[in-house]
Formats: sequence, C-alpha cells, structure tokens
Amino acid sequence: MKINQDWTDDRRELKEVVNIGAYEFQAVGSVLHRIPTNNILHVNKSVKGGNGSGADWANAITELSDALRWAHENKDKGLWNKNNPLQIWVAEGVYTPLYMPDYGNGGNDKAVVLRDRTFLLVKDVQLFGGFPSSGSPGMKDRILKDKGGSESILSGDYNRDDGCLGQGRYLKLTNRGENAFHVVVSAGDMGEEAVLDGFTITGGGSDNAGTFIRVNRESFCRACGGGIYVVLTKGSLTFRNLEIVHNMASSSSSYAYGGAVYNENKGDGIIKWINNSIKNNTVSCSSGAAAAFGGGVYNSNSARGTMIWTENVIEHNIAISTSLAYGGGVYNVNAGMMLWSDNIIGYNNADSVARLSYGGGIFNRNTGNMGWHDNKVNGNKATPFGASFNGGGVYNRNAESGVMLWTMEGEVLFREDGNILK
Repeated sequence: MKINQDWTDDRRELKEVVNIGAYEFQAVGSVLHRIPTNNILHVNKSVKGGNGSGADWANAITELSDALRWAHENKDKGLWNKNNPLQIWVAEGVYTPLYMPDYGNGGNDKAVVLRDRTFLLVKDVQLFGGFPSSGSPGMKDRILKDKGGSESILSGDYNRDDGCLGQGRYLKLTNRGENAFHVVVSAGDMGEEAVLDGFTITGGGSDNAGTFIRVNRESFCRACGGGIYVVLTKGSLTFRNLEIVHNMASSSSSYAYGGAVYNENKGDGIIKWINNSIKNNTVSCSSGAAAAFGGGVYNSNSARGTMIWTENVIEHNIAISTSLAYGGGVYNVNAGMMLWSDNIIGYNNADSVARLSYGGGIFNRNTGNMGWHDNKVNGNKATPFGASFNGGGVYNRNAESGVMLWTMEGEVLFREDGNILK
C-alpha cells in the first residue's frame, strides 16, 4: 500500500494532506489522531472544515464507519470500559457502511465482498443518533420520532435507488442488487454497556444463496438479518429508539431468517429491544424445499440467555415462501428467559404459495420461560395460496419443558406448562 492510499487502495486526500482514514496507522500528534473528549466522538456528515478528530462538533468525523473502526482498533487499550463507555454521537444525514467487518477476508468475489460492508458494533461503545447537523447540540437536543428513528439514517443502499411498493402482504422491495447484506452487525462479546439508540436503519439485504462470512469467529449468513444481525456470546446489548424499515432477507436456494432483524443470544447475555419501530420488511425463500422465518424479526435465545422486548411496534412485515412460511411479524425460538411487554404486533403476514404458513403475527417455539404481558396483537394473517395455514395472529409450539404465560392488565389469558394448557 502506498502512502496516499487507504486500505481499499483508493486515494484519499484532505486539504493536500493524505487522509489515512481511521483504520490505518495514525501517529500520536497527527491531526487525525482521535482523542475523544469526555469519551465522546462526534460524527457529522455535513461538517465543514475542522481536523476530523471527532473531539467536538466543529471537528467532527464525517463518516460513522471511520469512528467505529477507530473504536474497534482501540477497544483493548483501556481508553473506555463498562463504567465509562465510549459514546459516538451522530448528526442527521445518510451514512452507508464503508468497510468489511472481517478486514477483507469475506470471499474472492469482489462484488459480494463489497456488499459485506457493514457498521460493526464495538464492545462497550454506545451510538446515539438524532443530533441536529448544525450548532453544538447536546443529548437533550436530539430529535427522535415517537416510536423510534431519526434523520440519522444508516442505509445499505449504495446507489440510493431502492424502491418500495405496498406494504404487508403486497410489499415489494426493488433495486437491491448492490445493497449491503446487513446494515448493522454485532458479533461476540459486547461488554456490559453496548447501545444503539436513535437511528433509522434501512436498505439492507437482498437475494442470496445462503453463503456465509465470519466476524469475530462467528458465522453470519448473507441471507439473514438485512437491517440488524446480532450474534451475542456474552455481555449486554440494548437497541432503543430505532426505526428499522424496508429491509429484506431472501434466499433462492436455502433458508432465510429475519427480514429486518436476526437476533441470536448464544450465551448468558442480555439483549434488550426498547421503543423500536419495525415496519415493512420482508423475508422470502423461493426454494421448493426451504422456508422463510420472521418477516420482521427472528429471535433465538439460548438456555442461559435473557431477551427483553418492550414498547415496540412491529407492523406490515411479511414472511413469504414457495414452501413454508413462519412468523410474518416475529419468529421466536426460546430456551431461556424471554419477556414481551407492551408491544404492538399488527398487520403482518405469513404467506406460503404451495404448502404451509404458520403465525401471521407471531410464531413461538418455546422450551424455556416466556412471558407475554399487555401486548396488542391484531390484524395479522397467515395466508394460503392453495396451501394450509395455522394461527393468523399467534402460533405457539410449547415443549414439555416450556412455560408460557399470557396476561392482559393483570388478568391471565392463559398459561401453558409443557403441553398442558391452564
């Protein structure tokens, strides 16, 4: 690599000084050496001038990808910890991922490799969006939508030509040939204080044969989790005030999981989803022997894991398959502790063209403890196109070891201990 090239071999210059970017060597004293002020890095796509250090808004980093990669490269240097986490404040603007999560080892096909670029979350790093792009805003100045999202947009649409027609059963997402497979990725141990808060996440995913990439020693399928893809092995991870819209996961030869979100808790960690909006996402499979799981969300929670969903809206998502379709809104596999409270799950569809569809709103496969309290489930459909269908709103499959409790305003709707309904 030449001195005027970055890790992608592209020439990068800044005011006649070579811009080495956040992921190459940065000597102490360099104008681009990032030293967070009060453990806060500032990112603003539209900043003019400044030195790009991220120390304040006047010197903001212009790309979120650069801030995240700096954080990744420095995560083990003791600059922050669970008691004093690093924060990255992101101003309004459209940000697309610039870098591979595995540093370029994703495959030999350049087109596929480029689509593996993602925003990789970092241990004990907290990302906050919704800041105005002018002035010197603080946390109280953020502009957030009531049910998640802001004008700080994380997009996988590199050509900015995505099309979206209809919603729910009639949703069609087009022009996805160059989009990032996953807009946001979280892999491995995330520490105790990792947060993603106040962003709109869109334009992730497209058709893929189900090939894989490895990130932090974990496998990630390209046909899963178009918006956010999580594989947590340890720690705590919180997703809050997000709008996750117009993402897809699709496969022409294998299974596909989680149009908007693929959320897997493999260890004893905790994953929280609070006040998010997940709408108009799709998971699809066109293979005759495969299936589509979770148009909006696919959750997998291990026996030692805890997963909490509260005050979210999951609407107008679809799981569609030529064979089997499960969970138009949500597909849950739970062996640990999973709690759902005060969520709205409505107008989602599970559609099978030729065989079976289950759980238009929700499909639950439970061997652990699952609680559903004060949730609203309405307008969902499991739709047959010449196929059989089961559970327009909810389809539960509870094992002998599973305990499932549904309540509304303190009144028990039903309790299922193993295969016994009470």
